[in-house]
Amino acid sequence: MTRQVPLIPRPKTPRKAPRVLAKMRDAGDPGILFGCECGWEEWVPATFRDDRREKQPGEVGMTEARRGYPCPDCNETEER
Repeated sequence: MTRQVPLIPRPKTPRKAPRVLAKMRDAGDPGILFGCECGWEEWVPATFRDDRREKQPGEVGMTEARRGYPCPDCNETEER
């Protein structure tokens, strides 16, 4: 069976460009060290599982640390 041609052609919706995520390299007292393929490295403050306080703005949780942190150099258009 052949596929029918739509009566009203719809334009393809533009998709968002994929984010480049920096990987976690080290975790310690100052936070988590993230590094990207482009050479960017930075310590980011983190909330660890044993902390009993709320996550502050700008901090990274453990789930986000495992997934990756958006590299600011590779993702210049994305605001964090």
